[in-house]
Amino acid sequence: MAELNNQIDATVGQKAIRGTVWMLCSFGLAKAIGIVSNIVLARLLFPDDFGVFVIAGAVFGVMSALGDLGTAAAVVYEQKADVAHTNSAFWIGTFSGVLQSAVVIVAAPWIAELYGNALLRDILIVLSVVFVVKAVGETHHMLLSRDLRFKAKAVLELVPGLFSAVVSVIGALLGFGVWSLVFGMVVGATFPSVLAWRLVPWRPTLALDLAQVRAVLCYGKSLMGLSLLIVLTENIDYMIVGRLLGTASLGLYSQGFRLASYPETTVVWAVQKVAFPTFSRLRDDQEALHVAFLKIIQYLALVSFPLLTVLMILAPQLVLTLYGPKWEGTILPLQILCFLGMSHSVTAVSKDMLMAVGRPDLAFKCNLVALPATTIGVAIGTQFGIVGVAVAMTSLLSIGSWAILILTNREIDLSFWRVLDALRPAVFSSLLLFSGLLLFQMIAPAAPSTDGAWNLVNSILLAAILYLLSLLLFGRKTLWEAREIALSFRRNHDDGAYTGAAG
Repeated sequence: MAELNNQIDATVGQKAIRGTVWMLCSFGLAKAIGIVSNIVLARLLFPDDFGVFVIAGAVFGVMSALGDLGTAAAVVYEQKADVAHTNSAFWIGTFSGVLQSAVVIVAAPWIAELYGNALLRDILIVLSVVFVVKAVGETHHMLLSRDLRFKAKAVLELVPGLFSAVVSVIGALLGFGVWSLVFGMVVGATFPSVLAWRLVPWRPTLALDLAQVRAVLCYGKSLMGLSLLIVLTENIDYMIVGRLLGTASLGLYSQGFRLASYPETTVVWAVQKVAFPTFSRLRDDQEALHVAFLKIIQYLALVSFPLLTVLMILAPQLVLTLYGPKWEGTILPLQILCFLGMSHSVTAVSKDMLMAVGRPDLAFKCNLVALPATTIGVAIGTQFGIVGVAVAMTSLLSIGSWAILILTNREIDLSFWRVLDALRPAVFSSLLLFSGLLLFQMIAPAAPSTDGAWNLVNSILLAAILYLLSLLLFGRKTLWEAREIALSFRRNHDDGAYTGAAG
C-alpha cells in the first residue's frame, strides 16, 4: 500500500500522520502509566473494590451517552463553521453536562438499592461532578481535533492520566479502598478541561444564535441514539454481571476485559482522535478516503493483533506474576476476550468513517440489533459464570463489529477484499507469534514458581524477537512507510492559533 501514499492530499495526510504519531506517543505513555498503576492498585485493592467502581463507571458511561447531544462531533464535522456555531455547541454541551449531573444525583439512591450496595450511592454523587467539568472543556478539545492540532491534544491526554494514577495509588496506599479509584477519576476528568482552556484561547460568549443551535442539534441528533446504543451494548455485561454474579465476580471479569482492551484503548483510541477529523476533510475525494481508511486499518491490525496474541498466550504467567493469585479467575475470560479485542481494533474506525460521510444512522441500526442480542446472550452466559459472559460478549460483539465494517465499505464503495488484503501482514505476523510462543511454552522446562517473573520476561523477549522477524517477513513495506513517517515527523511540527472558526 506504500505506492498509494501520494494519492492522499499532502497537507491533510501529513498532519494526520504527525497527529497519529503524537497521539500514539501520548496514549502509549498514558497507558504505560495506567498499566503500572493498575497493577499496583490490583495488589493493594480487592476484586470487590473494582467491581463496585465498575458499576459506577457503567452508570456514568450510560448517562454520558444519554446526554450526548453530538455537539462535540458537530464542531469537527462542520469544517467551515464560524464562531457562532462553536459558541452554540459549547452552551448546548454545558447545559447537557449540568442536567446529567443532576439526574445522577437524583437516581443514585435507586441505583444503589438495585445493586444492594449503599456505598454506590455516595460514589455516584461524587462522580456526578465529572459531567460538568468534562462538558465545559469538550468544545475546546474538539477545536484542537478539528484543526488537526494533535501535538497539543497529546499533552491533554498524557498529563491528566499521570495525575489520576498518582492520586489513585496514593489513596490506595492510605487505605481509602474504592474511593482511591473515585478520586483518581475526578482528577483525571478535571485536568483535561483546565488544560484545554489554557491551550485554546477561544472563549464562549452569552450570545446564542438560534439558527446555529438548530444546526448543531440537527447533526447531533443522529449521534445521540448511536452513542447511547454503543455504550449500553459495551456495558450491559458489567450491569448484568454486577447484578446477578456480584461485585467480586464483576471485579475479576472487568479486569480481564480491561487487559484485553489495552491495545484498543491505546492504539485505536489514539488513531480515532485523528481518524474522524481526517476522514471529514477527505470525504470529497473517494480514493484518498479509501487509502486513508485502509492504511489506518492495516496499522491498527499490525499492532493490535500481535499484542493480543502475546497477551492470550502469556495470560496465566502475566496475571499470576504481576497481579497475584487472588486474580486467577481473570485468566480464562481474558484469553477469550482477546479475540474481541482483535475484532474491535480493526473495525472501530468504521463508526468514525460513517460519521465523517454523514451516515451514523447505519451504525445506529446495527447497534439497535446488537443491544438486545447481547443482553440476552450475556444473561444466558451468566449461567456459566464470567467465562460464559466472556464467550457471549466476544461472539456477539465481534459479529456486530464486522457487520458495521461491511456496511461502511458499501457506503464508501470500497471492496471488502482490499480490507482483507490490508489485514494480511497482521494475520501472518500473529500466526508466527502464536506458533513460536506456544512451542516455547511446550518445550521450556517447568520452572519453580519463584522463577515466574523470569519466565515472563523471557517469553516477552522472545515475543519481541518474533514480532520483529514477522515484520521483516510480512510487513517490510509497512516498516518502510513507518520510516518515512518518522522522517516526516522529524521535519515538521504543529503550530497555529485557535479562533473557534474553522481554518
